[in-house]
Amino acid sequence: MTKDGLEQILESLPSRKIALMGDGCVDIYWEADMRLSELSREAPHYPLPIVEERFSLGAGANVAANLAALGVSDIRFVGCTGEDWRGALFRSLFEQIRIPADYLVSSPERVTPAYCKPIRRGISDVKYEDPRLDFNNRSPLSGEIEQRLLTSLEKACQGADILIVCDQLQNGCITPKILERLAELGSAMPVIADSRDRIGAFQNAVVKPNEIEACRFLGLDPAAGDTAAMKAAALALEKRCGRPALITLGDRGAIWAEGGETFLVPAYPAPPPIDFVGAGDAFLAGFAAVYGLGLPPETALSFANLVPAVTIRKTGMTGTASPDELREAFAQYEDFCAN
Repeated sequence: MTKDGLEQILESLPSRKIALMGDGCVDIYWEADMRLSELSREAPHYPLPIVEERFSLGAGANVAANLAALGVSDIRFVGCTGEDWRGALFRSLFEQIRIPADYLVSSPERVTPAYCKPIRRGISDVKYEDPRLDFNNRSPLSGEIEQRLLTSLEKACQGADILIVCDQLQNGCITPKILERLAELGSAMPVIADSRDRIGAFQNAVVKPNEIEACRFLGLDPAAGDTAAMKAAALALEKRCGRPALITLGDRGAIWAEGGETFLVPAYPAPPPIDFVGAGDAFLAGFAAVYGLGLPPETALSFANLVPAVTIRKTGMTGTASPDELREAFAQYEDFCAN
């Protein structure tokens, strides 16, 4: 990807119409200053004095947030929230980035997923993250909610350029019946699917697992996942899912498989400190925003690699990347290669 090519992509993004279906959540960061902690009078422990809290969209909703940050103006998110405080927060975060809630389904039967991350800090610059506090659904969707989601999906896909699917949670939005409909839609429009546990269940979709997810599904050892093995895995996924496949390899880049051929697009260097939270979402947003523009897949993957090269340098948050930040990162990469 050249500098002019990057500008061409960025100029095209506002006109893209992208539907996105799947599991969204709220990421909550609670920062505790342990210098303020005092031994509790009621119990023999020191509480966490929260001095700062931050909220951001996570999982599939983080893909939507990244699309918005890139400049995509027509984003249609199909998902389900509960009627709880986290659901209200979820919708307010959508409002802040001007994504309509028109395609969201809410129900008192459901829990709005959230990942709460307490972070301790003290005298030094060292930060310590306590175990997460997770809110998740423990039962599958009801038939009534499933039907409402299918209706919302049909509306969201009307006139859309592409459909992204984010299958992240065990009892999330992507049911067997919805999988069947997604396969039908994949015969009529580009569909890109990201799934944590069942990437091979998608048909007529470009699939995007990371190397661990791909190895888990194919019964391979992730520790032995060198580039040659991952190319073979990508070919196996292409054959199974009926569309090109890609596998992300972290700091090594991403592998593309199409027509029985594969190639690797290297990642951009990102000096520490780095935070990998949301990197896969950022990549998915970047790739989906460009795929289908008529550009070579190498260009789409190069742009997709650039987006997380920005977001992973934003520590302690689920970050996004703006067009100006992408321009700056690309210029730094050019300088790095020149030296």
